[in-house]
Amino acid sequence: MTKIVAFSWNSNTGKTTAMYFVRDYYAQHHPEQKVLLLGESAREYIEAHGGMIDNQRNFQSHVFQEEIARLEYLRKLRKTGEYDVVCIDRTTMDGMIYSYRNIISGYLGALDFTDDHHAMIAASKELYDHVVFFSTPIHVDRRFENYNNEHINAVFEHSIKRFYGDKVATYTNNIFFQDNREQNIFGNIFGE
Repeated sequence: MTKIVAFSWNSNTGKTTAMYFVRDYYAQHHPEQKVLLLGESAREYIEAHGGMIDNQRNFQSHVFQEEIARLEYLRKLRKTGEYDVVCIDRTTMDGMIYSYRNIISGYLGALDFTDDHHAMIAASKELYDHVVFFSTPIHVDRRFENYNNEHINAVFEHSIKRFYGDKVATYTNNIFFQDNREQNIFGNIFGE
């Protein structure tokens, strides 16, 4: 059965690097297993708009539409078993947290995207097998200080752990990439 693992926390914590690490590990140690990496929809939007968020409402709409499509795609992959492991850059809850920031910053009304929130949260909790949560940033991206600060970091940690519960494995970057990686990560999360 396809194992779905999402990587979570704020910008520049090593999520994408960790996904490449997992892909390369499988290529070296288990080349018979198929691994798929699914990127972050927010990053796609930012890169397409000159490295910035030019319009909060358009950005939010893009992220939610992409997340809905991604969850549908994950359902399909789970049914077909086409891949052994799927790694996702950010969880559905990550999108909810950024939406929350946009609401309290006045960019969105409190009821915007509410229906999407409910549908996506339920689907993600059902679909994800594990959530890898990084507890420390590598560095802070100063382009998006609205989203990279102590307040949002606290919301991330509380929300991810509360919502996904025992599916969450918390690591510092050095533990994920170096210390006991086979036993801690590929044993506990990837089932080796």
